[in-house]
Amino acid sequence: MSREHLAVQGVDPETFDRLVGIGPLEMARVDGWLDARRFRQARKLVEATGRLADLRDRTPLAWTQWTSRHWPELTALWFNCPTLGDAALTYARYRPLVNEADPIDCEVEGDQLVMSCTLEPNAGSGLIAAVSQLTGLQDLVHYYQQRTSWPISAHFEIGELDRPCSKALLGEILQAPVTLNPSARTQRLVLQGRGLWAPVEGHNQFSSTWARQILDARLQALAQRRPIDQFVTRIEDLVQTRWQEVGTEGVEADLNALQRDVACVLGMSRWTLRRNLAAHGVDFSSLVEHLRAQQLPVLMADPTLSLLNIGARLGFASQSAFSRYFRNRYGHPPSRDPTWLHRS
Repeated sequence: MSREHLAVQGVDPETFDRLVGIGPLEMARVDGWLDARRFRQARKLVEATGRLADLRDRTPLAWTQWTSRHWPELTALWFNCPTLGDAALTYARYRPLVNEADPIDCEVEGDQLVMSCTLEPNAGSGLIAAVSQLTGLQDLVHYYQQRTSWPISAHFEIGELDRPCSKALLGEILQAPVTLNPSARTQRLVLQGRGLWAPVEGHNQFSSTWARQILDARLQALAQRRPIDQFVTRIEDLVQTRWQEVGTEGVEADLNALQRDVACVLGMSRWTLRRNLAAHGVDFSSLVEHLRAQQLPVLMADPTLSLLNIGARLGFASQSAFSRYFRNRYGHPPSRDPTWLHRS
């Protein structure tokens, strides 16, 4: 979402990827994830270029449409709950799948539900981040308000922001009453009324059950993911990205050059990268070798790829360089390998 926002502001996707440190392969990963450092950098870029006028002039439910493209299961559940109250609680539960940095707490008392969010001050958060978060909630409220005849009131309580903003402008953006409380760090949305738990039209139980099962599995996988797994996966993505560039440039990078390129994207020196890997018992050369050994059988069995194509995907600038590597590792040229000879 930050990438698309900045593209409208004139920051091309390639510049965004370079400044934040995102490899092209990561953008294509379904389970792609931004660590805290890169998330902080992306948010700072948005804060530096964002304007409240963009939020004021946004298309209603634009956030919903964007989420539908990238997380269809989330919108299948967030906008397919039996009541607004259920939708708000569901929104808070699955919010970590979109952004783990800004968790939302919910307090329920009768016909009142309070959603609170404290943006991390060290994560590049500011006015644009706070208001963007609240507009997403307002989209959710507006959607359910249109689908019930019972009254539902929404009131925003705006806490500390990094720069001043008028109450009138915030009210215009959020399309709801606003109270400013600069001494509080928490942004709050207070929902109240009999319509909070009133059934809405168009609820599809089958679709919401399907989406919930998928999202629960993703939450469980996210909770079990170790930081080292994320770090190593990201390095593997960057290595593969560099290999693709090698194939198009026709210039083969040696192991030291590859390590230097990866470290540069990560914003650290080659020696720092080496120390970080060593601290977790991982060696860069072993990681590269494991990645090649992991991909080779799959690539060799693909009937659509030539030996030149396979070598390029593994970072070799020529078929002869790939053949030398293969012979040294397996004792015979790739053209004599059983997988290559018997592929369908």
